[in-house]
Amino acid sequence: AAKAAAKEADAHVFRHVDLSKSGLTSRREAATEEAEGQLERAFASLLDGEDAQAAPLFQAVLRSKGSGGPSGAPQRLAASYGAGVAAYNLGRHAESAALLATFFEAKAACEAEGRDYTAPPLGTPLARFYLAHSTYALGRDRWPVAADHLRAYLREVELAGPQRVLNMPNGWQGRAISDGERKASRFRNRACSDEARADAHAMLSLIAEQGGGAEAALEDARRAAELAQAGGVVEQRAAAAERLAQLHAALGDTAAAEEQAALAAAAHAEAAEKAAKEAREREEREKKESEDQSMAAVGGDEAAAEAPGVGDGDRD
Repeated sequence: AAKAAAKEADAHVFRHVDLSKSGLTSRREAATEEAEGQLERAFASLLDGEDAQAAPLFQAVLRSKGSGGPSGAPQRLAASYGAGVAAYNLGRHAESAALLATFFEAKAACEAEGRDYTAPPLGTPLARFYLAHSTYALGRDRWPVAADHLRAYLREVELAGPQRVLNMPNGWQGRAISDGERKASRFRNRACSDEARADAHAMLSLIAEQGGGAEAALEDARRAAELAQAGGVVEQRAAAAERLAQLHAALGDTAAAEEQAALAAAAHAEAAEKAAKEAREREEREKKESEDQSMAAVGGDEAAAEAPGVGDGDRD
């Protein structure tokens, strides 16, 4: 009888309560929708380079109740990713390292539980690259951890493959391409580029030298030089060749050191020539713009002088 009475009491309490509309479920759904809208605005700011505006939006999602617990892992994943990238761009390395570590933890949790999540628009390799750089910047005692992240980054780039920049117009081959997608594709492309991979190997070389000397650093330095050559950034080629020259000299290989020093000198000369050419082109462009403005001003003055004045039409 007591159980029956209790069941009747519960039924009376919840008889007119529809959780899908006015109770816990609706509040959770509303919070989820609000967080998703905030994430959309935050990523739009991030893609526009407005990191100072994006960071607090991402942080607000992380502080919301909806991002807590297992069910909040997808939101936590997206918000920690965006906040970590924004913090890195703002030079806040400790904050960036903590947030991006949270991103990878949330990602692992989602994958372990089979929970769906939206892949970050700027790509996972970018997050790993920034996490490695932020960790490296925290001091030499953190360099072994940074090295682990750098190796993970290189594996993820290999897995992702080359990333194409979406420069085609909207509707190309029947595909809708938004401005946000174009911007995000450029981030993904740079994160997986030869230039970025060369940077990762250069950092691994520096870390290896601290523990094992020049010989331990040589393999990654060689790989950095190969990728710098493929990447086509002349300043990076020069730095990679200088690095190899230093290591070969430390190992007593004079011939190899001189060869790399010559390559570095040639790259520096190429960089200087490139800079001089760009300066000349800029000067010519600015001169032409100045001349065009002067001509426009003269034309305006002549037109004003030829225009009839007020009351001129009444003269004989």
